[in-house]
Amino acid sequence: MDRRADDSTKISALLEERGSVYGHALPNLACTMEVWEVMEKYWKEYDQGPREEYEEMTRASLKAAIFMVAFKMTRIVTGRKDHWDNYDDLLGYLKLAQDRAMELTPIGITTSTEGAVVPEFPHPKFTGPR
Repeated sequence: MDRRADDSTKISALLEERGSVYGHALPNLACTMEVWEVMEKYWKEYDQGPREEYEEMTRASLKAAIFMVAFKMTRIVTGRKDHWDNYDDLLGYLKLAQDRAMELTPIGITTSTEGAVVPEFPHPKFTGPR
């Protein structure tokens, strides 16, 4: 058997194993994309972007971690609720997001949108770097 056929067999076995845990991939992927599209819309609307060059990588890492939290949540929603690895991964990505957010200097948001109250930052309880 050539390498490509061997790799294809391994990938098929992996997908079958994952399918037994998470169910068919399509419902999860569809749910994930719907959630991510909404998140992307609001990310673009409310993100003020990096103020300094060094923040760019941290902000990108923060966004990736937040989106992975959503991905893990959609896996739980569309798959087995008792697969504890998903919860561990979700908490791990949430911690990564928190760490990245703490690295950023809080940005002041002083405007409201359609009557919504938007808190000003830094919050009095914020203890991260300044």
